[in-house]
Amino acid sequence: MTTAIIFLQLAIVVALIFKGARVGGIGLGIYCMVGVFILVTYFGPLTAWAIL
Repeated sequence: MTTAIIFLQLAIVVALIFKGARVGGIGLGIYCMVGVFILVTYFGPLTAWAIL
């Protein structure tokens, strides 16, 4: 289950980076900001305790 969540997060990040790269310029930053918002909203913020 954990592996599936990691691959889902990776797919979201890569998809938005490629979408932002196609737009170019400030669009890359905006799409990356949207990606971080999605990850934090749906998967919760990553804390130091999760790494330990």
